[in-house]
Amino acid sequence: MGEIARRLADVAIVTAEDPRTESLDDIYNQIISNIQYPISNIYREDDRQKAINLAIGMAKPGDIVVVTGKGHEKSMCFGKIEYPWSDREAIVMAIDKS
Repeated sequence: MGEIARRLADVAIVTAEDPRTESLDDIYNQIISNIQYPISNIYREDDRQKAINLAIGMAKPGDIVVVTGKGHEKSMCFGKIEYPWSDREAIVMAIDKS
């Protein structure tokens, strides 16, 4: 994902997406190691809803916001627990707030 963001995006916001028992720091460091933006163009937000809110809030007319990772999935796993989640619902909430 970091490589794709490096090639195609002006801004990258890295957030949680089914980390299960993996360290969020390790996951983020691996993703960010493939991005060579100025550090001011990379954001880390552990809370996925807040990350989506940030992306929608930053977008200007003509921008395209891409939310990847969860797609059609209806849950997000932290540790060994699956929590209800919908990227679609999160995006709609973010748009409604902006």
